[in-house]
Amino acid sequence: MYWSMIEIVPTHALFNLVAAEVACNKFECLRRETTCLKIQKYSRMYLASKAYNNLRFSAVSIQSGIRGMAACYELWFRKQMRAVIVIQVNSKSLYKKLVIVFFCSFSFFVLFILPSFFNLESDGVK
Repeated sequence: MYWSMIEIVPTHALFNLVAAEVACNKFECLRRETTCLKIQKYSRMYLASKAYNNLRFSAVSIQSGIRGMAACYELWFRKQMRAVIVIQVNSKSLYKKLVIVFFCSFSFFVLFILPSFFNLESDGVK
């Protein structure tokens, strides 16, 4: 009785059913593998983008720090040059007098050669 309920399936039909099942399993495997590859691709892309942005922000912060240090040094240099110019302008006549007094103690030769070197005779300072 039990055997009478079972329908006998021809072998080529059974082969087609097995082939279809194998094809479905293979397709499912390929679909999962493709999905895994997509997930890996996007996760690697995200990590690479994050690393690149981190490197870029670091480079920008280093550049801005160096630029700030350069600006600070340039400001310091300008202040120093301004101070030197003020000192030179205010002490130009005093410097000429000090040179003459300093060189007068060396020799007669220095008294007559150096004032012409500094153009002191043209100003009338002796």
